[in-house]
Amino acid sequence: MLDKALIGFLAGIAFVLVFLRRKELAPLPPGPKPLPLLGNILQLKEKYMWKLAVDWYKEYGKLVYANAAGIPMIFINDFQANEDLINMRGDKYADKPKMVMLNELCGGKYILAFIGTDDAERVLRQRRIMKKALGPGAIPSYELSMETSTRQLLLDLTSKKTTIEGALLMYTSSVTLSILYGHQVVSSDDELVKITGEAAEVLSNKIAAGTKVWAVDILPFLRHIPAWFPGAAFKRLAAEWKAVLERSVNVPYERSVEEIRQGRAVASAVLISLGEDPKPSPEYDLDLRWSLNAMYLGSIDSSIAGLENFILAMVKYPEVLKKAQEEIDSAVGRSRLPTFSDRSSLPYVEAMLTETLRWGCPVPLNFPHLSVEDVYEGYRIPKGSYVLGNLWVMSRDERLYPDPEVFRPERFLGHPYTEDKAFNPWNYIFGTGKRKCPGVHLIQSSLWLVIARVVAALDIKPKVVNGVPIEVNLKEKNAFFRMYDGLECEITTRAHVNLDQL
Repeated sequence: MLDKALIGFLAGIAFVLVFLRRKELAPLPPGPKPLPLLGNILQLKEKYMWKLAVDWYKEYGKLVYANAAGIPMIFINDFQANEDLINMRGDKYADKPKMVMLNELCGGKYILAFIGTDDAERVLRQRRIMKKALGPGAIPSYELSMETSTRQLLLDLTSKKTTIEGALLMYTSSVTLSILYGHQVVSSDDELVKITGEAAEVLSNKIAAGTKVWAVDILPFLRHIPAWFPGAAFKRLAAEWKAVLERSVNVPYERSVEEIRQGRAVASAVLISLGEDPKPSPEYDLDLRWSLNAMYLGSIDSSIAGLENFILAMVKYPEVLKKAQEEIDSAVGRSRLPTFSDRSSLPYVEAMLTETLRWGCPVPLNFPHLSVEDVYEGYRIPKGSYVLGNLWVMSRDERLYPDPEVFRPERFLGHPYTEDKAFNPWNYIFGTGKRKCPGVHLIQSSLWLVIARVVAALDIKPKVVNGVPIEVNLKEKNAFFRMYDGLECEITTRAHVNLDQL
C-alpha cells in the first residue's frame, strides 16, 4: 500500500498540473482585435488612454485585454475585480513594469511609483520615509503652512492678475514646497516652483503621458543605439528629461539640508526625516531625496486636478455651493475662516470633498502594476501583463452611484460610506493595494481646507458676456491628470467678506 505521504505528494503534483493546465487553457479576457505583430499599439498611442479604456469597457466589460506589440495589458473596470486582484492577491501584482525609457534612460528608477519588486528593500525604505513624513501623525505639523497658503489662494482667485490655473499652481506649489522642504514661495517666479513644475510637466505629459509605451520599452536593445542615429530622437529627449528630473530631485533637497545645517530650518519633511544634525548614510540620503521628489510629483498635479474639478462643479451646481455656505455660516460663523478644528462639524463640506474626488476623478487610470501568471473568473492574466485600474469607470458605477454624472454630495450623507469599500471613493481614487499613494493624508487635508475656505469666503458663478452666462467649455490638457485649459468663471468675495480682515 502506498504511504499516505506519497499519496499526498502525488495528489499535490496532480493538482498543480491540473491548475497549470487550466491556466494554459483559460481564454484571455475580451478586447479589441489586434493587428499582426503590432497588436493594439496604434490605438494605445492615443494621448488620453483613459478615454480609450472607457470605450473598451463599454464594449467588452469589466476585464479587457489589449496587446502593445507583445506587451499584454489588462484593464480592470470593476471595483470588486480590482479589490480581488490588486488587494487580495497583492503579492502577485505588487511589481511594476520595467520601463526602459523612464527608468533607465530618463533616470527615474528611484521614483517610488516605478520601483519594481527586484528592489523591494528600497520600496520599503521609501514608504517608511513617506509614512514618517506624511502619515496622519505628521499632518498637524503642517496645518499652519496650509492655513497660510490658503489665505493667499483666496486673494489670488479673486485677483484679475492671474488665472484660476495660475492661482491653483501657486497654492499647490507653495504649500507642497513648504511642507516637504521648508521653502517659502513668495512669487510665481520662484526658482524652485519652476524647477519642480518643469519636472511634473515632463513626467506626466511627456515621459509617462497616459501610461505611454515607448518603442524602446518594447524593444529594449534600442537603448544601445547612439543618440545621433536616425530614429534615435528618443535618446536625445531622454538625456534632456533626465537632467530636468535630477534638478527637481537635488536642488530643493540640497537647499533644505543647507538650511538645517545653518540652523535656519522650519518644520518640514526634510527636518522630520533628518533631525537637526543631518548626517545621513549615502543610501538613506538617496532614498530621502527621491522620496521627497515623489511626494511632490504625486501631490502637485493630483491636487490641482481635484481643485479645478471642484471649481467646475461649483459653476455647474450653484445650489450645492449655497447649501455648503449655509452650513459654514451656521457652524463656524461669518467672522473667521474654517480651520481643521471645524472639520467634524461640517459634514456637508466633507461630503463635497468626497464627491469632488468621485465626480472629478483626478487620476482616471492608475499607474500600471505588473502581474505574474494568474487566472480570474475563468480568464487568463498572462505573466508580465501591465494591469491598470480604470478608476473613471469605477467612479461611474451606476449600481453604487445613481446618476453618476451629477455632482451630488448628498449621496455621501447619512451613509456609512467609510465602512463600505466599494462605495467609498477614498478606497480607490488614489490607488489600491500595496502600492497605494502614501501621500493621500496630505492631499486629503489640503483639499478639505481649500474647499472649506473657498466656500466660506467666495462666490463662484459662470462668466457673463453681454449679460449672458457663458457655459464653461473646457479642453483637457494633461494625459494623466484631469486638468484643463480655459477654466474661466466669475470668482468674487461674498458680500459680507473682507479677505484682509479674516
